[in-house]
Amino acid sequence: MKALKEAGFRALALSLIASGVVMCFEAQAAQTDPALSNVIDLASRRIALAEPAARAKWARQEPVVDHVHEQASLTRLTQRAPENGVNVDFARQFFGDQLDAVNSVENALYAQWRTAPPQDPVPDLATTVRPEQERIEHAMLTALAQVQVMRTAPDCGARLAQSLANWKSTAAVDSERAAALDIALAHVCATSPG
Repeated sequence: MKALKEAGFRALALSLIASGVVMCFEAQAAQTDPALSNVIDLASRRIALAEPAARAKWARQEPVVDHVHEQASLTRLTQRAPENGVNVDFARQFFGDQLDAVNSVENALYAQWRTAPPQDPVPDLATTVRPEQERIEHAMLTALAQVQVMRTAPDCGARLAQSLANWKSTAAVDSERAAALDIALAHVCATSPG
């Protein structure tokens, strides 16, 4: 009888230990990586500026894509990358992805507005929207320096996916902007998600 009780206690102890280990791994997996979360937040803020930028362009009957401005932005950001400790190729790819993400949102807005034009006030692109874009992009360069050291790690993709899933679960984001965020973060990691 005593041996049976001891065996029961051991089984219970092992079960509790195993449960604790599983809970520990689950808690660890649910945590977000601060550096990756910062990049996600900044990309989201940059995407949020697509709507006022699109309204300004729509009001002036301009196309979504301004190749001259986009090229100038990419050149400026890639030139500033080394002084921020960021690889030029990484910066070029990342900021190209940001432009692709924003353009996808702006194109979707233009498609909606062809049937129901926007009624909100038109922001000034040069004095309101673009200065805020540049502030975010400057912060992105700093954030990329933090992420750059982990981007080739085998678990970078899995860590990014977990941080993004956690972010999406707490942020009020529609499917269109969630898809744009996926575009914006496509090359944060040099490895694919695990």
